[in-house]
Amino acid sequence: MCGNNLGPEGVLELWNALEHNTTVEELYLDITGITERGTENIVNCLSKNTSLKTLTIVGNDIGEEGRRRLRQLQQCRPELRIIANFVDDIGLLQAYLDWVEEIQADRDQMESVKNADALLSVLRGLQVAGEVHKAENANKAKELQMKITQLLETIKG
Repeated sequence: MCGNNLGPEGVLELWNALEHNTTVEELYLDITGITERGTENIVNCLSKNTSLKTLTIVGNDIGEEGRRRLRQLQQCRPELRIIANFVDDIGLLQAYLDWVEEIQADRDQMESVKNADALLSVLRGLQVAGEVHKAENANKAKELQMKITQLLETIKG
């Protein structure tokens, strides 16, 4: 579902479905337009769902209250891995680096406003991330930030 703006109705339908789902183990909601208010539904839903093992929710404007709710969910469901920050996962950083390199190789992809908006969301997410304690993640985050900035500058120029 990455990169698809689900909208309030779509998100609500997703949470209602997940509340009783017993098969989905990983859910990637990167850059889907989920807001701070939407995290309340996430917590309610995933407090009841026991099958989900990984939730990736980076690139969304979930705010401090949303982050607090996700931390509470993590305490209630310690077996659920929540990735709410781009720099929390080296694999995620590498996947986004690969995506940026793919766009660099095929400039036609930048014609999509959706891709440009997604790149800006990633950039904002990296800036919000703050200090990174794992050196490898910090280096990848800086590299990703630099490559996105360069790519966006070449598009403007």
